[in-house]
Amino acid sequence: MKSRLVKFLSLALLGALILGACELPNGTVKSVASTGKGNVKVSIPLVNPFVAQPTTVLSKAAGSKAFAFVDTVELDFVKGSEVTTYFLDHADYDPETNSLVGTISVLGGDYDKLWVSVFNNVVSTTTPVVSGEVSNFTVPVNGSVNLDVRMYPYDPVTLIDGIYSDSATYALNGEKWYRFEAPSNFTQVTVKSDTGDLDAYIFGPDALPLDQVTGTDPENSVLISTTPYAVYYVCVIGKDPNGSTGEVKFANMAGSVTITFQ
Repeated sequence: MKSRLVKFLSLALLGALILGACELPNGTVKSVASTGKGNVKVSIPLVNPFVAQPTTVLSKAAGSKAFAFVDTVELDFVKGSEVTTYFLDHADYDPETNSLVGTISVLGGDYDKLWVSVFNNVVSTTTPVVSGEVSNFTVPVNGSVNLDVRMYPYDPVTLIDGIYSDSATYALNGEKWYRFEAPSNFTQVTVKSDTGDLDAYIFGPDALPLDQVTGTDPENSVLISTTPYAVYYVCVIGKDPNGSTGEVKFANMAGSVTITFQ
């Protein structure tokens, strides 16, 4: 197994990338009777709808999971000691849906795992920004299977309550992921742009979008309702063509009440 995929096994649960169905884009079903294979259809938007239009996708709409930009998707099908790898990239672009779409023909049978890695080429062509897995599934010969692949930020930075992260540099549409454990029922997330312009998108423990931190001021904040001890994720994105630098932090905003008996 590729070593870069091992790290995310210990990260908190995030997101869902829906893979499955054996219908081709034109609605026909490919015959695989002679090959002993089944088909898996993969579809993922190039830009998360929440990032593209956050004010219209705050409802828990399909596709608004914990990812930002997608250039390449790597799929590793694991069966025993065998690993079969497939890729989707801009050659698989569907302009009608602004998505990467492909139908993958794989051998039918039982699989131990499917590893999924999503790459933003602005960040890296070798290290994914989000990854995920699904275990113990069967691809039926001449049939199809729908797989709900749980997604994780590949290597999020853990934030400390009330302390800014180290300054990071962002190219246009570059992204960096952070995580924090909510200290109380209310948490403030702040993004500070030292140069350029930064936006941030907050995802809850279920990987669905919660809120965004945007604006032209150097420092912008948002107050969100949180569940104590639950893990939340912040994706900071560079918005300036000339590059940006900045930091992010979260802060406990729980109030207190003092009662005095006289």
